Amino acid sequence: MFKLSKAYSEFGSSTDCSKIEQFPGVYRLIYTLSFGGCGVPEEKIEDELQKIESLSTSEIMLLGINTLTYPFILIGIHKSILYGRMKYTWRLIVLGRRALLTAGYSNPEEWLEFYNGLYLTLRDKTDTESYTSMFALISDGILFSDGIKCEEEKGSYKCKVLATLGDLERYEEIRDAPVRRKSYLYYAIDKDLEFISKKFDFDEKLERYKKALEKYDINKPGLASSVMYYVTGSFLKKTFTDYVKEKRKEIVERERVVPVPLLLNKDSGPKR
Repeated sequence: MFKLSKAYSEFGSSTDCSKIEQFPGVYRLIYTLSFGGCGVPEEKIEDELQKIESLSTSEIMLLGINTLTYPFILIGIHKSILYGRMKYTWRLIVLGRRALLTAGYSNPEEWLEFYNGLYLTLRDKTDTESYTSMFALISDGILFSDGIKCEEEKGSYKCKVLATLGDLERYEEIRDAPVRRKSYLYYAIDKDLEFISKKFDFDEKLERYKKALEKYDINKPGLASSVMYYVTGSFLKKTFTDYVKEKRKEIVERERVVPVPLLLNKDSGPKR
């Protein structure tokens, strides 16, 4: 028997297509989209999505795309960014918006808009360099008007999402943050952060990153030799403080973000 509470729990802990047989109907479609298709022919998926797009609001609700399934769709969007190579992220975002419209919600929902912002920023970043540079802008709050602050429950979980995507500074802030069970989405975020941080050795990389920053701390000893770089030629006018700031920026850009290979590697997609 299909139980929605169990379905949310199973989906929240999934990292590939291995549990697809547990989900019927629209839940299976969302699960399939979340992990990049799960081996289902693209034509079949597109046909099903086009049929859904042609349905009226009442028909959409009867199909099961409504406020009850909205949290499930949010988890699907989250998973599609991490594990589905963002292949169907936009289709899931559209489904999420339609689910809210069935209940009369016309204003943007905060989590849906947050994931939409991530998707629009990262969707075309297929190499480490471009991914790193754009993700740094997200983390620094440049691409989100209010920035991403690791405060209170919702802010803490947004930071956990950024940490899961590879932001080591956010990971440093939230790795000891409490795990909560108030939301199925929060459960999924916690499970993914645990999985990815272990798989890609975030703790070890964080320590390496911190040591790299300390190496260029102006208040730390052992920096005198670096001054020599700035006492010749065109560098004479630059102060040592400027030099330290530049070196720290270089280290941050190179080390702070550890791109998740599941996102960048086109050949590392999940197997059914």
